[in-house]
Amino acid sequence: MRSLPPRWRRLVKGFIINKFRGNEKLLNTAIKWLERKTGKPVLGVIPYVDDLWLWPEDSMDLRPIGNGPLDIALIAYPYVSNFNDIYPLILEDDITVRIVRSPRELGEPHLVILPGSKNVVASLSG
Repeated sequence: MRSLPPRWRRLVKGFIINKFRGNEKLLNTAIKWLERKTGKPVLGVIPYVDDLWLWPEDSMDLRPIGNGPLDIALIAYPYVSNFNDIYPLILEDDITVRIVRSPRELGEPHLVILPGSKNVVASLSG
């Protein structure tokens, strides 16, 4: 809240935590901390919906695409960005885009995609 000018801080009524992936009770300590630190309540937690198809927010949200004969391996390092470049492949009938998170999952694909990264140095060293 300190990053907001004082006149805007007064306008904040509370917080909503978006898309928690697990047991909401695990957030209790964090919610208490946030409320104590800001003086504003947490108004709710939006639950994670597993089968809802939205553009991904992070590499944990990447999903395989298609079921065609052309095997494409998408390397999903921790700081992947630019998902919008990948998801138009949904329109292709003859491809499968696999999400590869470890070297042993790579296999022998026809094509490897190295998406953009929010942190190139960390992505290359991981």
